[in-house]
Amino acid sequence: RGTADSIREYWDQGAWNDLNPIYSWTKFANLQGYATLAVDRYGNGASTRGDPLQDVQLPLGAELLYQIIQKIKAGEISGQKSRVVFVGHSMGSLSGQYLLKSHPDAVSAAILTGLAISSNPEAFNLTLDVRNKPARDFVPRFANLPQGYLVNTVAQARETLFYSNAYDHSIPDKDFKTRGTLAVGEILDFPSFAIPEYTAPLFVLTGNNDKLFCSPDPKDDCRAGLEGVRSTYFPNSSNFDYFSVPLTGHDLDFHFSAPVAFLKAHEWLRKVLHR
Repeated sequence: RGTADSIREYWDQGAWNDLNPIYSWTKFANLQGYATLAVDRYGNGASTRGDPLQDVQLPLGAELLYQIIQKIKAGEISGQKSRVVFVGHSMGSLSGQYLLKSHPDAVSAAILTGLAISSNPEAFNLTLDVRNKPARDFVPRFANLPQGYLVNTVAQARETLFYSNAYDHSIPDKDFKTRGTLAVGEILDFPSFAIPEYTAPLFVLTGNNDKLFCSPDPKDDCRAGLEGVRSTYFPNSSNFDYFSVPLTGHDLDFHFSAPVAFLKAHEWLRKVLHR
Protein backbone atom coordinates (compact mmCIF):
# COMPACT_ATOMS: atom_id res chain seq x y z
CA ARG A 1 0.00 0.00 0.00
CA GLY A 2 1.47 3.31 -1.08
CA THR A 3 1.14 7.11 -1.10
CA ALA A 4 -2.32 8.70 -1.14
CA ASP A 5 -2.57 8.64 -4.93
CA SER A 6 -0.04 5.96 -5.83
CA ILE A 7 -1.01 2.54 -7.12
CA ARG A 8 0.49 -0.85 -6.35
CA GLU A 9 3.20 -0.45 -9.01
CA TYR A 10 4.89 1.93 -6.57
CA TRP A 11 6.52 -1.17 -5.11
CA ASP A 12 7.85 -2.43 -8.45
CA GLN A 13 9.57 0.31 -10.46
CA GLY A 14 6.48 2.45 -11.00
CA ALA A 15 3.67 2.12 -13.51
CA TRP A 16 5.51 3.48 -16.55
CA ASN A 17 7.63 0.34 -17.12
CA ASP A 18 11.01 1.85 -17.97
CA LEU A 19 12.69 2.23 -14.62
CA ASN A 20 15.90 0.61 -13.47
CA PRO A 21 15.12 -2.39 -11.20
CA ILE A 22 17.07 -0.71 -8.38
CA TYR A 23 13.77 1.07 -7.64
CA SER A 24 11.86 -2.18 -7.12
CA TRP A 25 11.31 -3.30 -3.52
CA THR A 26 9.39 -6.25 -4.98
CA LYS A 27 12.44 -7.56 -6.84
CA PHE A 28 14.72 -6.87 -3.89
CA ALA A 29 12.42 -8.84 -1.56
CA ASN A 30 12.12 -11.70 -4.05
CA LEU A 31 15.91 -11.99 -4.17
CA GLN A 32 15.89 -12.28 -0.36
CA GLY A 33 13.49 -15.23 -0.59
CA TYR A 34 10.24 -13.41 0.16
CA ALA A 35 7.05 -13.82 -1.86
CA THR A 36 5.26 -10.48 -2.23
CA LEU A 37 1.74 -9.27 -2.86
CA ALA A 38 1.12 -5.59 -3.65
CA VAL A 39 -2.45 -4.47 -3.02
CA ASP A 40 -4.21 -1.34 -4.26
CA ARG A 41 -6.16 0.43 -1.55
CA TYR A 42 -9.92 -0.01 -1.68
CA GLY A 43 -11.14 2.64 -4.12
CA ASN A 44 -7.82 3.06 -5.91
CA GLY A 45 -5.97 1.45 -8.82
CA ALA A 46 -7.45 -1.89 -9.85
CA SER A 47 -9.40 -2.37 -6.60
CA THR A 48 -13.18 -2.04 -6.34
CA ARG A 49 -14.43 1.55 -6.14
CA GLY A 50 -17.22 2.19 -3.66
CA ASP A 51 -18.92 5.43 -2.75
CA PRO A 52 -15.96 7.79 -2.16
CA LEU A 53 -17.48 9.27 0.99
CA GLN A 54 -19.69 6.62 2.56
CA ASP A 55 -17.69 3.49 1.69
CA VAL A 56 -14.05 4.26 0.89
CA GLN A 57 -12.60 4.90 4.33
CA LEU A 58 -9.41 3.67 5.95
CA PRO A 59 -11.05 1.43 8.61
CA LEU A 60 -12.98 -0.54 5.98
CA GLY A 61 -9.90 -0.74 3.77
CA ALA A 62 -7.96 -2.18 6.70
CA GLU A 63 -10.65 -4.82 7.27
CA LEU A 64 -10.50 -5.86 3.62
CA LEU A 65 -6.73 -6.11 3.93
CA TYR A 66 -7.15 -8.30 7.01
CA GLN A 67 -9.26 -10.74 4.98
CA ILE A 68 -6.47 -11.00 2.41
CA ILE A 69 -3.89 -11.58 5.15
CA GLN A 70 -6.00 -14.39 6.61
CA LYS A 71 -6.15 -16.06 3.21
CA ILE A 72 -2.37 -15.81 2.81
CA LYS A 73 -1.76 -17.29 6.26
CA ALA A 74 -4.16 -20.14 5.50
CA GLY A 75 -2.44 -20.92 2.19
CA GLU A 76 -5.50 -20.00 0.13
CA ILE A 77 -3.58 -17.65 -2.21
CA SER A 78 -0.18 -19.25 -2.75
CA GLY A 79 -1.10 -22.82 -1.84
CA GLN A 80 1.28 -22.71 1.11
CA LYS A 81 0.65 -21.41 4.63
CA SER A 82 2.86 -18.45 5.40
CA ARG A 83 3.76 -15.81 7.92
CA VAL A 84 2.95 -12.25 6.81
CA VAL A 85 4.92 -9.03 7.09
CA PHE A 86 2.90 -5.89 6.42
CA VAL A 87 4.69 -3.12 4.51
CA GLY A 88 2.91 0.17 3.91
CA HIS A 89 3.91 3.56 2.58
CA SER A 90 2.34 6.89 3.52
CA MET A 91 -1.44 6.39 3.26
CA GLY A 92 -0.70 2.66 3.27
CA SER A 93 1.07 3.11 6.61
CA LEU A 94 -2.04 4.84 7.96
CA SER A 95 -4.10 1.86 6.75
CA GLY A 96 -1.60 -0.31 8.58
CA GLN A 97 -2.25 1.55 11.82
CA TYR A 98 -5.95 0.71 11.57
CA LEU A 99 -5.10 -2.90 10.74
CA LEU A 100 -2.77 -3.28 13.72
CA LYS A 101 -5.25 -1.59 16.05
CA SER A 102 -8.14 -3.88 15.10
CA HIS A 103 -6.08 -7.03 14.56
CA PRO A 104 -2.81 -6.74 16.51
CA ASP A 105 -1.95 -10.42 15.93
CA ALA A 106 -2.56 -10.34 12.17
CA VAL A 107 1.09 -10.13 11.11
CA SER A 108 4.48 -11.34 12.32
CA ALA A 109 6.06 -7.91 11.80
CA ALA A 110 5.28 -4.57 10.21
CA ILE A 111 7.27 -1.99 8.27
CA LEU A 112 5.76 1.47 7.98
CA THR A 113 7.43 3.87 5.55
CA GLY A 114 6.80 7.55 4.86
CA LEU A 115 5.68 8.05 8.46
CA ALA A 116 6.91 10.05 11.48
CA ILE A 117 5.68 12.53 14.06
CA SER A 118 5.76 15.73 12.01
CA SER A 119 8.09 18.59 12.92
CA ASN A 120 7.53 20.60 9.73
CA PRO A 121 5.21 23.58 10.34
CA GLU A 122 4.79 24.00 6.57
CA ALA A 123 3.61 20.43 5.91
CA PHE A 124 -0.10 21.28 5.80
CA ASN A 125 0.43 24.17 3.37
CA LEU A 126 2.50 21.91 1.12
CA THR A 127 -0.37 19.41 0.92
CA LEU A 128 -2.71 22.24 -0.10
CA ASP A 129 -0.34 23.28 -2.89
CA VAL A 130 -0.99 20.06 -4.86
CA ARG A 131 -4.66 21.16 -5.15
CA ASN A 132 -6.62 17.93 -4.92
CA LYS A 133 -9.67 18.22 -7.18
CA PRO A 134 -12.24 15.82 -8.71
CA ALA A 135 -10.33 13.27 -10.80
CA ARG A 136 -13.03 13.12 -13.47
CA ASP A 137 -12.45 16.79 -14.33
CA PHE A 138 -8.70 16.50 -14.87
CA VAL A 139 -7.77 12.96 -15.96
CA PRO A 140 -9.69 11.43 -18.92
CA ARG A 141 -9.27 7.84 -17.67
CA PHE A 142 -11.18 8.84 -14.54
CA ALA A 143 -14.04 10.53 -16.42
CA ASN A 144 -16.68 8.11 -15.11
CA LEU A 145 -15.74 8.29 -11.43
CA PRO A 146 -17.94 10.02 -8.85
CA GLN A 147 -16.91 13.54 -7.89
CA GLY A 148 -15.53 12.41 -4.52
CA TYR A 149 -12.50 10.75 -6.08
CA LEU A 150 -9.65 13.26 -6.14
CA VAL A 151 -6.28 13.71 -7.84
CA ASN A 152 -3.35 16.07 -7.36
CA THR A 153 -3.57 18.68 -10.10
CA VAL A 154 -0.29 20.64 -9.78
CA ALA A 155 2.64 18.53 -10.98
CA GLN A 156 5.40 20.83 -9.72
CA ALA A 157 3.87 21.08 -6.25
CA ARG A 158 3.57 17.29 -6.14
CA GLU A 159 7.25 16.94 -7.02
CA THR A 160 8.16 19.43 -4.29
CA LEU A 161 6.09 17.49 -1.76
CA PHE A 162 7.18 13.94 -2.60
CA TYR A 163 10.78 14.32 -3.84
CA SER A 164 13.97 15.81 -2.43
CA ASN A 165 17.72 15.91 -3.00
CA ALA A 166 19.03 12.92 -4.94
CA TYR A 167 16.59 11.57 -7.56
CA ASP A 168 16.19 11.23 -11.31
CA HIS A 169 14.30 14.39 -12.29
CA SER A 170 12.52 12.61 -15.14
CA ILE A 171 10.62 10.39 -12.70
CA PRO A 172 8.17 12.88 -11.07
CA ASP A 173 6.47 13.67 -14.39
CA LYS A 174 5.99 9.96 -15.17
CA ASP A 175 4.78 9.38 -11.63
CA PHE A 176 2.29 12.26 -11.98
CA LYS A 177 0.91 10.95 -15.26
CA THR A 178 0.29 7.46 -13.82
CA ARG A 179 -1.09 8.57 -10.44
CA GLY A 180 -4.16 7.02 -8.90
CA THR A 181 -6.89 8.61 -6.81
CA LEU A 182 -7.69 9.60 -3.25
CA ALA A 183 -11.24 9.32 -1.91
CA VAL A 184 -12.67 12.10 0.26
CA GLY A 185 -13.71 9.48 2.82
CA GLU A 186 -10.08 8.55 3.40
CA ILE A 187 -9.14 12.11 4.34
CA LEU A 188 -11.59 12.00 7.25
CA ASP A 189 -9.96 8.99 8.86
CA PHE A 190 -6.31 9.79 9.58
CA PRO A 191 -5.45 7.80 12.74
CA SER A 192 -4.28 9.65 15.85
CA PHE A 193 -4.64 6.86 18.40
CA ALA A 194 -2.12 4.79 20.31
CA ILE A 195 -1.92 1.07 19.53
CA PRO A 196 -0.70 -0.59 22.74
CA GLU A 197 -2.34 -3.86 21.61
CA TYR A 198 0.37 -4.38 18.99
CA THR A 199 3.36 -6.16 20.52
CA ALA A 200 5.12 -7.63 17.47
CA PRO A 201 8.23 -6.09 15.83
CA LEU A 202 7.88 -2.75 14.02
CA PHE A 203 10.28 -0.88 11.73
CA VAL A 204 9.79 2.70 10.52
CA LEU A 205 11.58 3.87 7.37
CA THR A 206 11.36 7.50 6.26
CA GLY A 207 13.46 9.88 4.17
CA ASN A 208 15.35 12.46 6.22
CA ASN A 209 14.04 15.18 3.89
CA ASP A 210 10.42 14.01 3.87
CA LYS A 211 8.61 17.35 3.80
CA LEU A 212 5.43 15.89 5.26
CA PHE A 213 7.22 15.08 8.50
CA CYS A 214 10.77 16.38 8.74
CA SER A 215 11.87 19.86 9.72
CA PRO A 216 13.30 22.02 6.90
CA ASP A 217 16.29 22.67 9.19
CA PRO A 218 19.23 20.91 7.45
CA LYS A 219 20.62 19.98 10.87
CA ASP A 220 17.49 17.96 11.67
CA ASP A 221 17.75 14.37 10.43
CA CYS A 222 14.14 13.53 11.39
CA ARG A 223 15.20 10.97 13.97
CA ALA A 224 13.18 12.57 16.75
CA GLY A 225 10.02 12.22 14.67
CA LEU A 226 10.83 8.59 13.92
CA GLU A 227 11.53 7.79 17.56
CA GLY A 228 8.23 9.46 18.41
CA VAL A 229 6.31 6.84 16.45
CA ARG A 230 7.02 4.35 19.20
CA SER A 231 6.02 6.53 22.15
CA THR A 232 2.98 7.96 20.38
CA TYR A 233 1.60 4.95 18.51
CA PHE A 234 3.37 1.68 19.37
CA PRO A 235 4.57 1.76 23.00
CA ASN A 236 4.55 -2.04 23.37
CA SER A 237 6.23 -3.19 20.17
CA SER A 238 8.64 -5.96 21.15
CA ASN A 239 11.34 -4.88 18.73
CA PHE A 240 11.03 -1.32 17.49
CA ASP A 241 13.62 0.28 15.24
CA TYR A 242 13.83 2.92 12.53
CA PHE A 243 16.06 4.30 9.81
CA SER A 244 16.21 7.85 8.47
CA VAL A 245 17.16 7.50 4.79
CA PRO A 246 19.72 10.17 3.78
CA LEU A 247 19.08 12.60 0.92
CA THR A 248 15.56 11.26 0.44
CA GLY A 249 12.06 12.72 0.25
CA HIS A 250 8.64 11.20 0.84
CA ASP A 251 8.41 8.70 -2.03
CA LEU A 252 11.56 6.90 -0.99
CA ASP A 253 11.20 4.05 -3.51
CA PHE A 254 11.82 6.55 -6.34
CA HIS A 255 15.06 8.06 -4.99
CA PHE A 256 18.64 7.00 -5.71
CA SER A 257 18.80 5.81 -2.09
CA ALA A 258 16.09 3.17 -2.63
CA PRO A 259 18.50 0.16 -2.50
CA VAL A 260 19.87 1.43 0.83
CA ALA A 261 16.34 1.72 2.23
CA PHE A 262 15.43 -1.79 1.07
CA LEU A 263 18.65 -3.21 2.53
CA LYS A 264 18.07 -1.61 5.95
CA ALA A 265 14.53 -2.97 6.10
CA HIS A 266 15.64 -6.50 5.23
CA GLU A 267 18.57 -6.44 7.64
CA TRP A 268 16.01 -5.70 10.34
CA LEU A 269 13.69 -8.45 9.09
CA ARG A 270 16.49 -11.02 9.23
CA LYS A 271 17.11 -10.04 12.83
CA VAL A 272 13.51 -10.17 14.07
CA LEU A 273 12.26 -13.12 12.00
CA HIS A 274 15.46 -15.17 12.41
CA ARG A 275 15.65 -16.09 8.74
